[in-house]
Amino acid sequence: MNDKKGNEKAPDRKGTLTVGGVTYNVAGWIKEGKKGPFLSLKAELPKAKDEGEKHKEPAKSDMDDEIPF
Repeated sequence: MNDKKGNEKAPDRKGTLTVGGVTYNVAGWIKEGKKGPFLSLKAELPKAKDEGEKHKEPAKSDMDDEIPF
């Protein structure tokens, strides 16, 4: 939970998610919908701390991206 929420646009939840060896920053907002509350999520690569730091590229998948038809 984000106890330091200073404004309406600040996320209610924050954390990280690792997919294929790549770690993403995740933010979530609790919203009210027609059927009740839900969690809206946003995931993004962390910002580089300095210009020399590069993001790790996602691992190449073994799946073939070509469609056979």
